[in-house]
Amino acid sequence: MIGVKYSLYVVLMVALTGLLILFSERSLLLFLDTASFLFLLGAFLIYTFTAVGISSTGSYFGMVFRKEKSWVTQEASNYFRNMVVFFSACGVVGFLAGLIMMLANMRDTAEIGPKLAVALIIPFYAMMVILLIPVPFQIILKQKK
Repeated sequence: MIGVKYSLYVVLMVALTGLLILFSERSLLLFLDTASFLFLLGAFLIYTFTAVGISSTGSYFGMVFRKEKSWVTQEASNYFRNMVVFFSACGVVGFLAGLIMMLANMRDTAEIGPKLAVALIIPFYAMMVILLIPVPFQIILKQKK
C-alpha cells in the first residue's frame, strides 16, 4: 500500500510540474540544465559519503519500502530530515553561485535573463528532489512507527 501511495504522489507531482510547464507556453528544454543536475547529483553523493556511507544509505532507502515495521529506526528518519536541510542549502548555494556568475558580466544585458534562469533552476531542482524523496519517505517512516 505504501508503494502505491508513493507512486501516486510522484505521478501527481510530476503531472503538476508538467502542467506548470505546459501553461507557461515554454519548452520543456527550458527546465533542463545539465550543469545544475550534475551539481545536485554531486551534492547527493557528497551527502551520502559524508553523512552515513553507501551501505547505510541503501538500508535507509530499503526501510521505506519494507513491510516490516521493526526495521524502522530513528537514524533513518534523521537521515531523510537532514537530507531536506542539505538539499535546501544546496539550492541556495547553487542560486548564489549562478547569481555571482550573472553579476560578474553585467555589461552584456542580453545574457542576464538566461543566466538568471540557470541560477534559479538549481533551487527548483533541489525543491523537486526534496518533494519527491525525503519528504514522502519521512511520512512513510512515521506511519510505520
